[in-house]
Amino acid sequence: MVVDIFRDKGVASCTVTLEAERVQKAFEEAYNEAAQNLKVPGFRRGKAPISVVRSRLDRKSIRNQVLERLMPEAVKECLERYDLKPMGRPSLENYSLEEGSEFVLQLSLVERPEVKLGDYKGLEVSLPEAPDPKQKARDMLEELRKAQVRLLPEEGEVEEGEVVEVHLEYWLDGSLRMVREKAHLDLGEPGLNKALREGLIGAKVGDERELDEEPGEEKAGPVGRYKIKVKAVLRKEVPELTAEWVKARYGKESIEALLQEIEEEVASRSRQEAHEEIKERLLRDASNRAEAEVPAYSTIRLASSRLATFVEELRERGFSLDEKGAKGPASVEQVFSDILEKSREAIKDRLVVYEIAQREGIEVTEEEVHQKLHQLRPEMAEDDPDRDALMGRVESDMFRGKVADFLYANAVVKPLENPASE
Repeated sequence: MVVDIFRDKGVASCTVTLEAERVQKAFEEAYNEAAQNLKVPGFRRGKAPISVVRSRLDRKSIRNQVLERLMPEAVKECLERYDLKPMGRPSLENYSLEEGSEFVLQLSLVERPEVKLGDYKGLEVSLPEAPDPKQKARDMLEELRKAQVRLLPEEGEVEEGEVVEVHLEYWLDGSLRMVREKAHLDLGEPGLNKALREGLIGAKVGDERELDEEPGEEKAGPVGRYKIKVKAVLRKEVPELTAEWVKARYGKESIEALLQEIEEEVASRSRQEAHEEIKERLLRDASNRAEAEVPAYSTIRLASSRLATFVEELRERGFSLDEKGAKGPASVEQVFSDILEKSREAIKDRLVVYEIAQREGIEVTEEEVHQKLHQLRPEMAEDDPDRDALMGRVESDMFRGKVADFLYANAVVKPLENPASE
């Protein structure tokens, strides 16, 4: 094996070349293994000539098997030869694999900096306060009842609390930014823009209105305008909470029986959520106690991905960065700064997780990653260009989960006090 490596500010780029003989041997082993399970007319299983076997096998499948076999070996040898300690899985940038030729793969990785851990065993943490399961069950039942609302056509003018079906356009600075041909505006929804909530009162089917947007406290720049045509006025009809409704909808003999079932579910879910919250607190505590120089490359890369998501969310809502020119916490500059800082914290958390895992012998095997990936994306092909990145995220999440379990097992957890359940 030949390795070319270039290091620059914590980022290593590697080109690994495996000999053609080694590649050919891997192909032959893959063919032989496949031949054992291939039934060829006129031959006993596993006894057909290799030339006949090859003509009947899927070459792409064989190539993927060889890739699965050689790539982990090549990466492992490269890392061990130069004592490289990557943050997560190395990224596969490119590769060339053909039968009878050398196997060349190009990797990039961010080297894991030194991490000085503080105390991470025996951390003290209290279980969060649990909600009153009885009250929570009543609240959930009320939400279930309201979720069964029916919208019935209503004649006359729009009144408070009704739902209005409209053709809606949103214009900003003379440009059409959003169109919804069949939008349902719930005038009883607190989050609805004030201009829409108040401007539609008294409207009738067929009315057309133009309403200036009510800006939020932190919004600056041009104010948008809604152009609306009312298509229908709808009255909300919510079923009454009766034993008959409960039996017909949920198969329970009484309201009390349904409340009991919900209460038990609430209690179980609350316990699970409490344990998960504790694990997150312990991970954060361990990270805060540690010292590490977070690689700028990793921080910027993660922040860039999060910024792209943020910009896409703005676009879907009909806005652009130019329009988000507010001052204070909603400004573009502040949002970018917050994302960068949160990305830095996330990278530091990951560094601490890997360091604890290494010290405590916590491992995530290749087989575990493949199994988890198959559960998440059973349809993903072996040569999918996104597969390597997704495997890296899966591995990182699995390390985080195992380290969180370790911290929890070694923590001093104060018992949950819930007077409401006594």
